[in-house]
This record gives sequence, C-alpha cells and structure tokens, in this order.
Amino acid sequence: MRLLATLAGLCLIALTFWDVFSIMVVTRRATRQVQLSSLLTYQLRRVYIAAGQYIRDRSQRENFLGIAGPLLLFVRFGLWALVFIFAYALLQWGSGDHIAAPEGAASFSTLLYYSGTTFFTVGLGDLTPLTAWPRALNVLEAATGFLFLGLVVSYLPAFYADFARREARISQLDAGAGVPPTAAAVLGRLGLEQALGDITSFLG
Repeated sequence: MRLLATLAGLCLIALTFWDVFSIMVVTRRATRQVQLSSLLTYQLRRVYIAAGQYIRDRSQRENFLGIAGPLLLFVRFGLWALVFIFAYALLQWGSGDHIAAPEGAASFSTLLYYSGTTFFTVGLGDLTPLTAWPRALNVLEAATGFLFLGLVVSYLPAFYADFARREARISQLDAGAGVPPTAAAVLGRLGLEQALGDITSFLG
C-alpha cells in the first residue's frame, strides 16, 4: 500500500510539474498535450457561465462573466498547490513512520499539514523528519514551493497587462460598435465616416 502511495505521489508531482511548465513557461500550444488542470477548469467555466445566465440585469451579468478568466486562473493556481501538497504527503506516508509528531506516529492528516507548511515554507517546527529520505523530501518540497510561488509572482504582471489590453480593446469596441456591439453598428459608423477601408485595422 505504501509503495502504491509513493508511485501515485511521484506521478502526481510529475504531471503537475509538466502542467505548470507547459502553461506558465512554454506558451506554444503544441506542448499542451497533457494538462492536469484543464478538465476541471473547463467544467468550472461551464458552471460559472451557466450561473451567470440567471443574472437578469445585463450589466451585472457582463461584470460577473467578465471576471471568469482571472478567477479561474487563481483556481488553477490553487489546484496546483493542493496537488503538490497532497502528492508530497503521499510520498512522506509511503516512506513509513519517520516523522516525529507530538501524538507519536503521524497520521495522514498530520502529514498533509506538514506538507502544507513545508510547501509554503512556513516551517513551524512541531513536526520533525527523523531519517534521510523524509529530510530529502522536505528540502525538495520547500524548493518546489519556492519555484512555484516565484513563477506565480512573475506570471501575474504579464497576465494583468494582457487582461488590461483586452479590457481596453473591449472599451474601444463598445465605443465604435455600440452597446451591445453589433457588426451592423460597426459598418454603419465606418460608412458614415467613409472609412470602410479601415475595417481591417479597426478589428485589429
């Protein structure tokens, strides 16, 4: 059973590392063949959009749906962190009873707590690894946490810049195509200004 837990933990860590790498480091679509978080975020997006349809006021509905992308990005960050914590807890449990806890043998829930404090580099010191393998896992998980948090912090400014450009483009579209934006309004406005030839640059 402990061997299976160790193998499951290794697989989860490898898949999550690949997911983080393919989404946050390598941006080419060809690399995104296996994504651990894609199915969950896709389903959550469908639920979120379905919930938004019940909002009758159009402006409130658009505001609600407009934050779906940033919100699901943070959900993905949280999912990655939870999987890392759970996977390292599996590895610690699979290594045997080598964690000194106040209650004696550390339960799996205690190992989850230990993994979480290690991943976020809190290090309260109430739990202590006793042998070489748990100590090595402790160092490796702390390094993973540093790397993950560093990627998140460095990724957010780029994401915010892209999101701001998208919002600016939507505002320009509203100004040029009316509210709600329609193709007829765009063509009518450009026709009045005798600028139908500029439609390509208008659509970007």
